[in-house]
Amino acid sequence: MHTLEPELRALHAEGVIDDATAARALARDGGQVFSVHAELRVVLYLGVLLVMAGVGIVLARNLDRIGPIGIVLGIALAAAACAIPAIRARRAGGTLTTAAEYLLLLAALLLSADLAYAERQFALLGPSWSWHLLLLAVVHAAIAYTFTSPVVLAASLAALAGWFGVGGTLGDALHVSYSTPELGARALACAAVIFAWRHADRRARPESRFSDVFDHFVVNLAFWGAIAWCVEWPWLAAGLPLLAVLA
Repeated sequence: MHTLEPELRALHAEGVIDDATAARALARDGGQVFSVHAELRVVLYLGVLLVMAGVGIVLARNLDRIGPIGIVLGIALAAAACAIPAIRARRAGGTLTTAAEYLLLLAALLLSADLAYAERQFALLGPSWSWHLLLLAVVHAAIAYTFTSPVVLAASLAALAGWFGVGGTLGDALHVSYSTPELGARALACAAVIFAWRHADRRARPESRFSDVFDHFVVNLAFWGAIAWCVEWPWLAAGLPLLAVLA
């Protein structure tokens, strides 16, 4: 196996790198230390999913005992508590740790669940209930930009897609027979809005960390929108060329 140990020791001997830097570089080169960043992110994401599943189970089993108002307040307090590490890091002028960022994501998801539950119980928006998804998209976007969090931005874009009517059951995404030209048009419209958002974000902040998240949503929404257009004629005439471009 190729090693950089001779070069690192030479740089250290020449004074180019100090003792601490040389020790870290030699340890990494020799395989004594290694990064578990990707594994940590996976574990934290799974933890967020488990907590959200647990919240759903607790609510289902204790709805009558706790009451709607108690549940809304309890979830709101839990969301606020999860956001504390991110708020502290922001006030200290530092960047979010991986754990703090995923706790912030959990706070955003709890906020989403809280608002959805409140809307379901109290019909706050009446027949315009779907607008709470747009509200969530705006709130999550504000949180994402405040804390420079790509994972919370993904939650914002998911809420925006839901408001456009793209989100739904698993069948909407996997079974072409369930798709319609109208669904395709909504998906493509959402992709266009997100693409414009990406362009504006990139121009305003050239160092933006959000470009990959925007690209992921744009490509996937446009792809499934093109698939939906390929189901019926005459939409097929537009869907196939678009699908070829995306492929």
